[in-house]
Amino acid sequence: MSGEPELTKYQSGEWVQYLQQQLQYQGYYNGQIDGEFGDDLETAVRSYQSAYGLNADGVVRQDTWDSFQSGGQSSQTDPGEQVLEVDWASEFPELHALANASDFDEYVRNVVGVDPEMLKTESSDAVA
Repeated sequence: MSGEPELTKYQSGEWVQYLQQQLQYQGYYNGQIDGEFGDDLETAVRSYQSAYGLNADGVVRQDTWDSFQSGGQSSQTDPGEQVLEVDWASEFPELHALANASDFDEYVRNVVGVDPEMLKTESSDAVA
């Protein structure tokens, strides 16, 4: 992403609303999506920034916007935060079958957040 505005506390508008949606999707914000950059949103921004190895000052700059685009790759090394390897074909056979059987790529990529090619190549077994 590029060209997103720098956002700080007390600003309002569509970009703040978009920020609220992004943080809500990531699980850091549970307030209203109202386009107002208040205390709760600032706390959510700081928490997100801290978790993802960014300068946790509550100011949304390009690095924070970029982290949303890259899927928010966390820099935390806490063993409780480890990423698990998943065999999508065996763990989610219905999703695997849909990915192989239809033009489901955009849904899988944008809603589920998984590269559909990964689903297609994990297994060649059909779901009955």
